[in-house]
Order: sequence, then C-alpha cells, then structure tokens
Amino acid sequence: MFAVNFENVSDTSGIDIQDLIPGATSGLKAGSSTDADEIQIYNSSTGDYKKFYLFYSTLPFLQGNNYKWIDLDTNQPASYKFTNGLSFWYRSRGTTDVTITISGGVSLDASQSIEIVNGFNMIGNAFPANFNPNSLGTEYWKNCGAKAGSSTDADEIQIYNPNTSDYKKYYLFYSTLVFLQGNNYKWIDLDTNQPVSNEAEVMAAGKGAWYRHRGNGFTLTIPSPISE
Repeated sequence: MFAVNFENVSDTSGIDIQDLIPGATSGLKAGSSTDADEIQIYNSSTGDYKKFYLFYSTLPFLQGNNYKWIDLDTNQPASYKFTNGLSFWYRSRGTTDVTITISGGVSLDASQSIEIVNGFNMIGNAFPANFNPNSLGTEYWKNCGAKAGSSTDADEIQIYNPNTSDYKKYYLFYSTLVFLQGNNYKWIDLDTNQPVSNEAEVMAAGKGAWYRHRGNGFTLTIPSPISE
C-alpha cells in the first residue's frame, strides 16, 4: 500500500497515472486485466475499488496502448490524477521485486485534512515524512471526533506488511480505570500494549494505511513537518 507524498507543481489536479508509475518501468508485469499489475484505489463511500491494469498485447492494432495503464471501467488508457495524500494498492503479478520511484514537489500547505468516515478509510500523508499519530497530542485526539476505547471497540490504524501479508495495528486508548488513565487518548501498539513513542515510525513516508473509524466521522488533520 503506497501513498503519494508529492504534488504536481505544474498541475494542481495531480500527477497523471501514466507519469506516476511509468508502465515501461523495468520489472513491471504488463498484460491483460487478468494477469497484469494493478493499481487499486479504495472508495470509502462505496466500499469498492477503482482499478487500473498495465496493458500489453501482441496484436498489432492494440500495441499503441502497450505499457499504458488502462481504466478497467472504460477499457481505455487512463487519465486519472493522483493528488498528494492519496493512498493506493499496487498489486504486483511479476516474479521479482521491483523498485519504483514516486516524485514531485513538496507541498507548502500548512496541513492536510482527511475526511474520515465510519468504517475503513485508506489514508496517506500529503508530505514526504513519517507520521506518528501520538505526535498530535492527547488533547487533539480527545476532541477531534475519533473513537477511543479498548482494542476491540476503538479506532485503529493498520499498516500492511507485504512480506508477511498481515498488518501492524495500533488503537486509540481510553479507560475509566484510574491507574490506566495516563494513557487515555494515546495510540497503543497492539503487539506490546504500550503507547507508541513520539519518535517511533507508524506510517512511513511513501506508505499508506487503513484508518478504521468506529465513530460517526471526523476530519483528521496532519500538520506539515516543514511549515512554520
């Protein structure tokens, strides 16, 4: 799961999918909609995905689209634009690991606003920096509209690990027990059941995450690490 941490300095509508990950990049798997690499963008409103696949054909009349990303809905070359902060799945169907580079300009905005709805939200950082939710402070998490509680009923952040095909999980803690209240409105590492330190990497630069919201919706604000 990747995130676009950069913006297109010459086009405010975003980075074109054909430029974001060029289809001719060595190691990518091109082919048909059933065997080629895919880019998938989650829609939290509908619970499904917008999909694109990397095309290749040996038929002469189709070769003009070779190594282009094709919109699965229209079966035509895609013109989708990726804004900074957008997160997406990359489904690799090749046999070897591939390194890709996502580039652009660094946003000068003071912060990023992400609308979080009930259920699963795929989120990314609009800035090329690691993000630790505890860096926002407990007062922020107490008042922003996020749902705090136990590991079974609180908001979660889930980071996918492609090497193990599972998730690293964190939850937003709250308890009425006096001896536990020092951790209220802090994000807890589910593996250790301890608060995540401010220096720890949660959502690394270039990586996307799931935000599982168990409330009625709120706006997540991520401040720029470079804005004064």
